[in-house]
Amino acid sequence: MANLRRVCLFALVAACGCGPVGNGAAPSVVAPGPAGGAKSPSGIAQVGPKSAAVTSIVVAPLVAGNLRVVAATADDWAIYQDLAAGTLDAVPLAGGAPVEISEQLDRGLIVPGRHVVFAWESVDPASQAGALRIWSPSGGVRQAATAAALPMVGESADGTHVVFTDRVAPDGTHGDVILASADLATRITLSSDVALGDESTCTAQLGIAGDHVFLGACSEGSESATVTAFDFTGVARAISSDSNGPFSVDDAGSQVLILDGSGALSLIPMAGGESRLLDDNVAAAALFGDGSAAVYQTSDGALRRRDASGSVPAITLASGVESFDQLSPDGRQVMFETVTGDDGYTDLQVVATDGSQSPLLLDPNADGCVFGDAFTTDSLRALYVSGIETQNYTGTLAIRPVGGGAATVLGTGSRIALAAQLGQVVYDDGFAFPAVSEIHARADLHVVDPALGAPARLLASQADPDIALDAARARVIFTSSVAIAGPGLYVLPL
Repeated sequence: MANLRRVCLFALVAACGCGPVGNGAAPSVVAPGPAGGAKSPSGIAQVGPKSAAVTSIVVAPLVAGNLRVVAATADDWAIYQDLAAGTLDAVPLAGGAPVEISEQLDRGLIVPGRHVVFAWESVDPASQAGALRIWSPSGGVRQAATAAALPMVGESADGTHVVFTDRVAPDGTHGDVILASADLATRITLSSDVALGDESTCTAQLGIAGDHVFLGACSEGSESATVTAFDFTGVARAISSDSNGPFSVDDAGSQVLILDGSGALSLIPMAGGESRLLDDNVAAAALFGDGSAAVYQTSDGALRRRDASGSVPAITLASGVESFDQLSPDGRQVMFETVTGDDGYTDLQVVATDGSQSPLLLDPNADGCVFGDAFTTDSLRALYVSGIETQNYTGTLAIRPVGGGAATVLGTGSRIALAAQLGQVVYDDGFAFPAVSEIHARADLHVVDPALGAPARLLASQADPDIALDAARARVIFTSSVAIAGPGLYVLPL
C-alpha cells in the first residue's frame, strides 16, 4: 500500500491515460545472439531496433492457442486469457495443466496480485460491482462474492489473506467489507454498509499491510474519509476521521501516513503513541515502503522528503511540481512532472531523495510517460517513453543514468519496458497493427544490459506485445499468434 503508482502499468495502460494495450508476420522465437548497434540522428546511442539474432530455434509453447498474457505471480504462475475459449486461465511456469479462473475476457475486470488473482463477472455498469472469483495456487478457484466493488481488493504479503467487498448497493455507494483466507475457508465481515463514495466526493481505499487490513471509508457528502485498521480477528482501531485523499502505509503495516482536509500531513504509529506532524501545507504524499521517510508535494508545488522521525527538517527536492510517481527500488530517486500537455502526457524528471543532486530532466516536452517500470532493478537508470503518438500510443523508449550522463534510445516504436534481473531491461519495439482483421498487434521483444554497453539482444520477432516477467525477473513470458512452433504462451530465459 506504500507504492507510488500514477505511472502506467503495462496491463493497465488504458486506465492510466497512456493509451490502450494493443490487440493484433509470423513471430519467430530466437536464441540470443550477437547484434549490431547504430547512432540515431541525434547522436544518442541507439541499441534497440538494430539488435538481431542469428539462430532461430523451435521452442514449444508452454500452452498452445490464441492467448494473451495478463501477469505472472510471485509463485511463478502465468495468468493469461484464452481468446478462443473466452476464459481467464493460470498455468505454472514449470509446466502442468492450465486452470480456468473465470469465464470473461474483459481485461478491466481482472486484478492480478502477487499471489492471488481477482476476477469479476457480470459487473453492473451502475454500481461497478459484480460476482467476484478468487484464485490462488494453494486454494484454487473460489466464488467470493455476488456483488463486489471493482477494484476494491487486497491480499496479504504472503497471499494467505484477502480482503474484498460484498453486497454492494445497486447505486454502488455502500457495501460490506470482508476479510477471508485465500481459500475462503474462513471469512469475517469487518464492517457493514460502508460508504464507498463516488467520483464527486471521495473514493474508498482498501488493502492489507503487515497483519492489518486498512480501510478508508468515505464520509457521507464529504471529500474526506475515515481510516480504520483491523487485525485479522476483526478488532478495529480508529486511525483518522479526516483523511483527504489516499493514505499510505509502510510494508510492515506499522505506520500510517495521513493527509487531512487542512493539508496537515501526519505519521501515526500502529504500536501507539503520539502522531508526528511532518508538514502542514501538503497536497499529496506517500510513505517509503520501509517506513523510513515520506515524500510529498506541497500545495505550492514543492517536492519534499522528510524522515519518519520528524526530528530532521524537511528537504526540498524540486519546485514547480505537478505530480510525482515511482520511487526507485532503493528509495534514493523519485520521478516527477512539472508540465502536463493536452493529451495528458507530461515532462519527466528524476531527483535524489536525499537532496544531494539537482533534478535531472529526462523529457523536456509534455509528451512523456512511463509504460511499465520507471527504474532498473539496480536503481541506477531511469526508463521512460517520450514523443508518444496517439494512434498506437508508442514513442521513443530511452534509458538514462540517474546520476547524469547521456540517454540511450532503446526503441522508437515502443510501449513497454520492464526492469529485469541485474539491471537488465526487457522491452518491445516496432509496435504495429499488421491488419485490421487480426486480433493482435505485433512487436519485437528485446533484452539489454546497459551496464555492459553491448547491443540489445532480440528475444522474439513480431510477437504479441503483452509481456510479463517471472518472480526472479529472469524469464520473460509472452504470447505469439503465429510462432514457429504454433501460437501460444512462451517462456524464455534472459
